[in-house]
Amino acid sequence: MASGEVAVGGARRVRFLLAAVLMLSGCAAKPPALARVEAADRMAGCERGVTLPGGGGYSASQLEASVLAFARAHLGQVLGTGQCAELANLALTASGARSFYDYSGVTKGDDYVWGLPIDVRDARPGDVLQFKDYAFVARTRTPGGEDADEMDADHHTAIVEENRNGLIAAIDQNDGETPAVRRAIYYAYPGTYPADAGNSVVSVQVTGSLHAYRPQPR
Repeated sequence: MASGEVAVGGARRVRFLLAAVLMLSGCAAKPPALARVEAADRMAGCERGVTLPGGGGYSASQLEASVLAFARAHLGQVLGTGQCAELANLALTASGARSFYDYSGVTKGDDYVWGLPIDVRDARPGDVLQFKDYAFVARTRTPGGEDADEMDADHHTAIVEENRNGLIAAIDQNDGETPAVRRAIYYAYPGTYPADAGNSVVSVQVTGSLHAYRPQPR
C-alpha cells in the first residue's frame, strides 16, 4: 500500500446451529469457523488444484494462477493492516497485474475495480470479487434440524478459488471472524444449492451486489 493510503473493508459472519437431535444425543457440532473452512477445502480440492465435477471445466490463465497461488501461500497470515482489499492488491501486484490503484480510488465507499469486469457466473480461480452492500442467508436442512449461516458486507473483497455454478469458494482477509487470510464460502445469487453428503439442499437468499474482475497484465 502507498504511504498514507488505507484500503477499507471487511465482512461480518454469524452462524446459528439449530440441531435438537444433536443436543439430545450429546454430540457436539463442529465449531462454525472450522465447519466452514472444511467445506471450502472440500470445494477447492484441499489446495491440490482439483477441478470438481460441475466446476466449469475451464483453465485459469497463468496470471490468475499466480494471483491464487499468492493467496494460498498466505493463508493464516495478516497482510498489511489486515484490511480485505490488501490481500487482492498485493496478490495482483506480486503477479504483475494491475491493481485497484490503476482503476479506482481507495477510500471508504469506493467501488473498487480490479481488472476486466466479467459476469460473476463466469468467475474462475484467481479472479477478484468485490462486494457492495452484500448479504446472504443460507439455510441447510440437516438430519438434526437446520443450520443457518449469515454473512453481510457493506464493502468487501475476495479472491476466487473455485466457482461451482454460483457457489463460490474464495480466499479473503478480514471476513468478520478473523483478520487473517482464510477460506470462505459465498453465493453469487439466490436459489437452491447442493449441500454436503448427509444433508439436503441449501436454500440461499442474497441481497446487494457482487462484481467479478479478471486480472489484467501491466
